[in-house]
Amino acid sequence: MKRKVKNQITVTRIAIVGTAKLNKWKSEELDTIALRLGKLRCDLWNEFGSLKAWGVSKFDIDKQLRASKDKYQMPTKLWEATLYDVIDDIHLVQAACIEKVMKALGQRYQSFQSKKGVLQLTLESREWMVHPALCTLITKFWYRGHTKTL
Repeated sequence: MKRKVKNQITVTRIAIVGTAKLNKWKSEELDTIALRLGKLRCDLWNEFGSLKAWGVSKFDIDKQLRASKDKYQMPTKLWEATLYDVIDDIHLVQAACIEKVMKALGQRYQSFQSKKGVLQLTLESREWMVHPALCTLITKFWYRGHTKTL
């Protein structure tokens, strides 16, 4: 896995290829949509990139944020797709942390629900917070995500 260096910045750009008739209005609209989606991604990572989203399904988070959907002034389908994409990314980072903790404890990570052991189920829920040894390992391997848009 690629290691993050302190103060490292990843830049993402949107390129439009194959659009011969891209006029100024279309270009401005795409820039506006990209900025709004970037702001939404930024807010989601900064709010739920911590332990707040640990063990919480994306549909519960959707219910929490449904009222503030109009803040970003974008179509519902774009808002939902971005929300689910970001929450899936956050849960993926959490799964990677769980896998590292289990490897440190000499256990194997199982992807099938029926084969998951007590340790893995504890780590996937919020129950690990009451166990000091598990808390120490989680904080050792947990990478807190942040993002910002310019």
